[in-house]
Amino acid sequence: MKKRFTPKSLWVISTLALLFLCLLSPCTAFAKETEITGEILAEINNRLERAFKAGRAEADLSDMGIIVNMYSDKIGKQYQKILDAGEAFAEEHGFFVLGSHKESYIYPSPILKETEDCDKYGVGPNRVTGIGLGWDAFYRRADGSPDLKLIAATQKKVTQEYEYALSVVSDEMTDVEKALALYDYVIAMSNYPDAESIDENGIATYNSESYSAISVFRDNISVCVANATAYCYLLSDCGIPCIRVDSSGMEHSWAMVKVNGAWYHTDPTWDNPKYMDGWTSLGDVNNDIWDLGAAGHTYFLKSDQEMKDELQHYGWEISADYTKDGSVKKTPKSGPSDSFQLAFFGDNGYWTNDVHYHYVKGNWYFLNRVTNQIVKTALGRNPKKAEKLDAPTDNRMKFLYGSGKFLFICEDDGIWRYNTQSGEMVKLPLAENKAGRGQPVFTEMNIASGRLNGVVVYTSQESDPIPKAFSYSLEKVRKMKGDSAGSILTDSKTGAKYRITKAGAEAAFCGTGSASASVTIPATVTLYGKKVKVTSVAANALKKNRIITSLTIGKNVKTIGKNAFNGCTKLKTITIKTTKLTEKKVGAKAFTGTPAKAVVRVPKKCLKSYKSWLVRKGINKKAKIRS
Repeated sequence: MKKRFTPKSLWVISTLALLFLCLLSPCTAFAKETEITGEILAEINNRLERAFKAGRAEADLSDMGIIVNMYSDKIGKQYQKILDAGEAFAEEHGFFVLGSHKESYIYPSPILKETEDCDKYGVGPNRVTGIGLGWDAFYRRADGSPDLKLIAATQKKVTQEYEYALSVVSDEMTDVEKALALYDYVIAMSNYPDAESIDENGIATYNSESYSAISVFRDNISVCVANATAYCYLLSDCGIPCIRVDSSGMEHSWAMVKVNGAWYHTDPTWDNPKYMDGWTSLGDVNNDIWDLGAAGHTYFLKSDQEMKDELQHYGWEISADYTKDGSVKKTPKSGPSDSFQLAFFGDNGYWTNDVHYHYVKGNWYFLNRVTNQIVKTALGRNPKKAEKLDAPTDNRMKFLYGSGKFLFICEDDGIWRYNTQSGEMVKLPLAENKAGRGQPVFTEMNIASGRLNGVVVYTSQESDPIPKAFSYSLEKVRKMKGDSAGSILTDSKTGAKYRITKAGAEAAFCGTGSASASVTIPATVTLYGKKVKVTSVAANALKKNRIITSLTIGKNVKTIGKNAFNGCTKLKTITIKTTKLTEKKVGAKAFTGTPAKAVVRVPKKCLKSYKSWLVRKGINKKAKIRS
């Protein structure tokens, strides 16, 4: 007879089967977990403190007998307490401070060791043997231990760099002006890294260290997410609401800022110009990737529509909120298009759009490369009514950067310093001016990290162009005594040109840029705030000038170059006030072509001597020479 199963026997069998399945289940409790009390957490924190100060990679907990079961009914709650303790320690100790912001450099995690009760899948109780501090790879030595000296030096440097950046703004600025000043500064100090690899779809991979805002201030090598984050940090510390937005489709990040009551886009990465095929944006030789000096504004304070339709940005979503109250929960809509079209940083065509802007006491200074002038204007002023300052020489101005009251101007043959308060313009006596390896041509310049940086290219017939980077502390270049000897400056009042013959003291008259019939060579002239004596007239200064009818030569002139006034056939009167001329100091044919009816007036005590040689230098024999 077959054995029948009773309800009781079925229950027993079912219970045994369930127990067997539980043994195989990952939810099985193999051993009792340690209850993580406040006392245990305090001891864990003490050990983390000791490990941190000693620069160890791990806090040892092996003797504490802590058991956790990741798959218990409590679903790892005791483990989570230990993890939370490590993260709280990192939040308190393992980060760099950037203003009111923090960037971690340690990432603690519990270290687990399986006990004998674990099955082959690792399911079961685990002993907590320690907490790995997870030091950022950039700050680890080859043996895995942290480099505490490097960490301390990094904190010192990034603090200094952050303060440099914030120094470009002041309380008197509007939020738009603060956003502009910091935008240009982030562009000046950040450079995109070379890709470590590029996949088959053209997607580049970069060193992980360049993704943190720290990289912008630590070594100035950073990718878009770091640039946007750093910009947001600075803005928020100036009280300007800002968020970072990310686009997964573009694999790109940028920032949105709130000014004048509305949100606008800014992209400090795509506005940082690269060189093209070995040339800067101005066509100079370049042997690295970044074009020092140029700062674009194509992506500055743009609307949603402008970013989509004109600038090919798409798919952005809020990633991080840096506003002080953290109130931005979803991606905001922007203000209207063309909100800043007429501002000098806009792209309305009146100003060039790839120059740096510098603020001094309510006014902005920047280059207009079309007219080769420095423009001084307020943010809301009609740009066509802005004040303009001519270039210090006949050379093209390439870049202008400022620090405090000083502007630094890069030209082909050197860098000039302009004092916006005194009006003094002097050429810096940089070592790079010396043509030791060929003719130096200054091709790049900017100011970042408290330093004046740039590139000079030495050219010669014997070798290819040789680029050389240079960097000077701002403190040093502010105090340099200007050496402008040999440089040609323009008198902003008369348009006359002068060549500096003795730095800070003497100059030669080289000609006039005006069409005036009356020309006076003064005793002294103030050139960009520096008063100098006019002690000579350059050769060919007014040669073949047929407009001039009246000429006055100042009392400090000692020499006159050859052909200085040759061919001035409408010249009716010549007044010579100087008593310092001799025949040897006046060049050949200096006055050739003077009309017969010209009248020449000379100092009374020099009448006899001047009469004897003026004719030999070209004064018509029939001209009247009198005192």
